[in-house]
Amino acid sequence: MKRFSNWNILKMRFCPFCETWLWKVIVRQNSFNFKTAIQRDMNIEELFDYCQSIRGAEATTPFDEETIVMKVMGKMFALIPTDADRFSVSLKCDPGKAIVLREKYVCVEGAYHMNKTYWNTIYLDGDMPDDELKEWIDHSVEEVIKKLPKKQRQQYFGYAIRAEDKLA
Repeated sequence: MKRFSNWNILKMRFCPFCETWLWKVIVRQNSFNFKTAIQRDMNIEELFDYCQSIRGAEATTPFDEETIVMKVMGKMFALIPTDADRFSVSLKCDPGKAIVLREKYVCVEGAYHMNKTYWNTIYLDGDMPDDELKEWIDHSVEEVIKKLPKKQRQQYFGYAIRAEDKLA
């Protein structure tokens, strides 16, 4: 009988919040040594630090002391509830991309108490890689900035559009 040095095992666990099964891929290295193929999940401090690193970002708590609202130019781009059993972030999203994102990942759903056309909640312990989560945070900031009046967009980017630039 032939032995395989590397093979995949799917490990599953049930999520009581979204009432679905979550899968995790394990790679068997040796007969007794297992290593997780998926990176560890981003924690809430790393999430907050990344949001704070965005130019012009500010953290506020307008609703209560447990919900951090990240803003850029006075507009929300992320909500981070710190008192939840399962850490998550709610992000603004393009309506077309929001639906695709929900279909692609189990850990993404329409944001609670928000316009579900534009807002998604992403659970940090789900199947989305950290790099992609950071891309969606950046996308959320872009969505907020593009809806700002022209003068505020210019202020955010630090330049003014000259008349000759408009013609080009």
